[in-house]
Formats: sequence, structure tokens, C-alpha cells
Amino acid sequence: MRKIENMSMKYELKTIPVWAFIKIAFFVNLVAGFILGLLLTPFVFLLLIFLIGLFQLQSTEFDFNGSIDTLMIAVPFVISFCCAFFLTLFEIVVVAIYNIFSKFMGGVVLNLQSAEPEYKTVKTVKAVVTPNQPKNTIIKTNNPDKVENYNHTGIDAPPPPPPVIGG
Repeated sequence: MRKIENMSMKYELKTIPVWAFIKIAFFVNLVAGFILGLLLTPFVFLLLIFLIGLFQLQSTEFDFNGSIDTLMIAVPFVISFCCAFFLTLFEIVVVAIYNIFSKFMGGVVLNLQSAEPEYKTVKTVKAVVTPNQPKNTIIKTNNPDKVENYNHTGIDAPPPPPPVIGG
């Protein structure tokens, strides 16, 4: 088995397929626009209340109660479709410019190197404790040949009572 020292792979993004990009970008922009529309709806509502009070429109001229309720429901959907349409158009222009420049100058090159994971062995050693000797601790080490005993310097507990026989 041969060990490969410095294995690297180069990837080049020569072109971006426009139609596949449109499908993905439109859906992502539609979802992001809906979330943005939900966040902007209270501000649109406050803006409409301010404008109604500013122009002092009377409710006899227009029925704003039904219109504002319907508008508040429609705002997230309108913003999501506007974001999806206009942002996708902008992104199509960016993808077209990238495809033109990548034909002349080459695409983006990614150099990926694989890293071999380092494995460290940890061995757990349990020490035997006798009643009249200092206690040893459990030692975790990377090198099992260099296990040292560490003495416990605290006060030892008294030995357990002898077992009761026949009782």
C-alpha cells in the first residue's frame, strides 16, 4: 500500500448552466422574498396608517378598512414575486457575464487538498488499591510504555468492616 503524501484535486468552474441556475435561483428568491415580505408587512401597515392620517382621507370617500386588510395579506406574496423576478433577472446577468469572462480568461479554480486524519491511541490503565498503601489514580496516556503511578496524598479512608459470618 503506497501512501500518497500531498494529494490535491483541482476543480474549475468553466461555465454555469443558465437554465438550471434560473430554476434554483427563482425558487430561492421566492422563499427569501416571502420571508422578507412577512418582515416588511408591519412597516407597510404603519406607513399606510401614517399616509391616511397625513392626507386626512375620510372613510366616506374610500373604504380603507377592507382595503388595508386585503393589502396586508397580499404584501408578502407581492414582495416574494417581485424579489423572485427582479433578483433572478439580476443574477442571470451576473451569470452571463461570468460565462463570457470564463471563456476568455478561464473559470474559477479550486485547489482542494485532502488531509489525512491523525489517530492518537489512548490507553486507560487501572491501578490496584490496597488498604494500607497510597491510592493510585487512573492514567490516560498516548504512550502505554510510560505509565507512571501517581500517589494520592490525601487522607486514606479506613478499611471496610469485616464481613459478618453466620448472621
